[in-house]
Amino acid sequence: MFKTMKATRNDLAFAKPWQSLTVVLSAGNMKLVLSCLFAIFVSVSSVFACAMNSVVCKSGYNLSSDEVDFGGIGVNPGGESYWLYQMGTDNPDGHGALYYHSDEYQGHDYQVLHQSGYTNYFSYGSENQLYRLQDAINSDMGEICYGAFIMTAKDKMGQIFMGHARRRSSGPRGAFAPFVFRHIDNSSAVPDTTDYSFAHHGTVTNDYLIRMFNDISFHDWLAQYDTNNIINGTPTNYSDPTSIQQNRYVDSDYIFLWLIKHIEDHEWNVRNGVVGGLRALNVNNIIGPSSTLNIMFSDGNGVYAFTNGASDTHKLSYSDSSTNFKIRSYNTVDTNWTELASNTLYYFPVHGNIEKTYGVLQSDQVNYPLKAGLNWVCFPILHDMHGIYPDYTLRDVNNYSVKLATFTAPDEHDEWDYDHSIIQWDEDARISRTNGYILEMDPLLPNGTHFTSIGTKTDYNTTLSLYAGYENWLPYFLENSQTPMAAFGSNFSYVTAIHAQDWYIYKFKGKWYGHLSPGATGTLDYGKMYKVFVDQDIPNFSWSNFGVSPTFVRNETEYFNYKEMPAYQAIVIESISGDPVFEELGVFKDGVCVGALKYDGYPLNLQVYDDAFPDEFEYVLYSGEKHCGFVMKKYSHDGVQVQDRLTLGNKNQFSIVNLDKATESENAPYLSFSASVYPNPFKGSTNIEIKSSTKSTAIITIYNLRGQLVKKMEALEISKGNNSFVWNSKNDNGELVAQGLYYCKIELPNQTLTKKITILR
Repeated sequence: MFKTMKATRNDLAFAKPWQSLTVVLSAGNMKLVLSCLFAIFVSVSSVFACAMNSVVCKSGYNLSSDEVDFGGIGVNPGGESYWLYQMGTDNPDGHGALYYHSDEYQGHDYQVLHQSGYTNYFSYGSENQLYRLQDAINSDMGEICYGAFIMTAKDKMGQIFMGHARRRSSGPRGAFAPFVFRHIDNSSAVPDTTDYSFAHHGTVTNDYLIRMFNDISFHDWLAQYDTNNIINGTPTNYSDPTSIQQNRYVDSDYIFLWLIKHIEDHEWNVRNGVVGGLRALNVNNIIGPSSTLNIMFSDGNGVYAFTNGASDTHKLSYSDSSTNFKIRSYNTVDTNWTELASNTLYYFPVHGNIEKTYGVLQSDQVNYPLKAGLNWVCFPILHDMHGIYPDYTLRDVNNYSVKLATFTAPDEHDEWDYDHSIIQWDEDARISRTNGYILEMDPLLPNGTHFTSIGTKTDYNTTLSLYAGYENWLPYFLENSQTPMAAFGSNFSYVTAIHAQDWYIYKFKGKWYGHLSPGATGTLDYGKMYKVFVDQDIPNFSWSNFGVSPTFVRNETEYFNYKEMPAYQAIVIESISGDPVFEELGVFKDGVCVGALKYDGYPLNLQVYDDAFPDEFEYVLYSGEKHCGFVMKKYSHDGVQVQDRLTLGNKNQFSIVNLDKATESENAPYLSFSASVYPNPFKGSTNIEIKSSTKSTAIITIYNLRGQLVKKMEALEISKGNNSFVWNSKNDNGELVAQGLYYCKIELPNQTLTKKITILR
């Protein structure tokens, strides 16, 4: 369902005032008449657009900065605005331009103001959009008005400019790009307004536009869009196919709305939506193989540019300076300008560097869910090249990525293991579709975070190599979840153990242990990595693709907190004498929780993140309901029996543990703490108070919104009761930090808390 009601822009309503309003049919009725209406389509002359350009001022600069060379007309003509002005004088039948305010302009950051109505002359004053319907731009009035518009863009510190000069279109003479669409997100207390703008070169003929209408989801979206515009008093008829026959709209309108629809489908993620929309144009044969498709698309934070390189009529190129990006679509590429590679989406941001998305028209997409801490992942969708930079693949979450490691057998060493500390991955680091990885994310990673990988899918029968006596970090790139037996097929007979992030299985003395019981069988899931052990080499292994299983989900503990590590040992407890009733079991080493599980029946399959011998741990049962008269029951390591164990390289891999002869103690102590920050918000200094149930140590770290470390206080002694620490709003270099929102992370051996704090200046 289309979400924008009163947020709809009038700018897309190009029907002439004297045109009668066409009644919009319901989506259901419209589907019935489409086939009849298509038969009466007639050929429409091609749309020829001469030139379009964009200017993106980098952080700290705007269109009024002399270094940007935005220029103008008059005594000292020059710059990009004058270049577009010249294009408009050569093509007097159409011209459009707009600009976005900068982040320094109060009250209208990154927005395009609405230009009411359509004019046959350039209006004076402050509007952010300018359209000329007729008359040469080099007429006296045209030149004066265009100059006034450019001066306004500079005076109001515009940071992004987009312009389009074109010959007369086959639609109404007011249909000049750039078009604008306004989306208002009302999910928070303060509505978030985003203006999307669009310009396009290249012709999509009626035959191909019909294929757009054949996409039922797009047609239903257009019908809802028209309905919203009728409600808002600015009627449109995009969902009526006769609109094309009657020359109401042009191909640029529909391509723009097609992209907006796909951006909405991708939850307003612009890059993913534009990639998805362009790919859908190609998959559905909506653009012909010889059709030129040059686009510029902006959300106010930067400009996306794309060309399919199908024609030499228009060439898309850019210029990169220390102050700005300039992008042009024209029939030549100027000296010192760089032509855009075809089938690659470029992003020119106000803040940051050029970003590229390769192979757009042939690309697939996948969203990966990530959590704070460790993630065992693989990358089944990558660009065609073998291996790709981590900063390309992980760019959506680079600010929170901490470490990425992989392992290759039989070399028995990390291929690379890189700490990410400067938002820049090592240039030698590569991501491959045939390797598995452990990706560590910052504890401040927001819940529900996803990142998107774009490229081509790994074929399900791609071969991998498994080696006996090693950990094989296998990527699972099948889209359906499967049990280990189904996924490995006939090769399962060679498997001796599998470590997943949330489950494991072990074959020990001819018997299987771990997550293989009904309802608790682990599954291999798309985009995950698994450590696999086999008893003989399998040089040409490929996944079996004949099973589908519901994804296994581990029940997370609520009382016991522990830190996951890249490796764990598996401990199985088949039963506990006396059948005590409990909710959770925690494993402790020297007072620190190193693993825990929520009880859901025997056997208990523990993942323990410590290399100690299993009888060196303490096992603690927790009963929140005080079953059997206890809150916690501790089984000390004295008397804990290890029935069997398996080691690899002197490290414990798998053990079967018996607690029947262990020493029990009721109400075992367990560290718990709470924390608060006050005052908050604050000026100058604030107090970080920690209340603990016993003596301990703490680490306090302060991060900014980008996940960058600001201040760290280590080895803080915590006594039982209340403990207070002061932060003076300075970083580790003794400098006052800027006002704004920060995160305060408080770590004790068993638990971590994160608090939001706000600094005022």
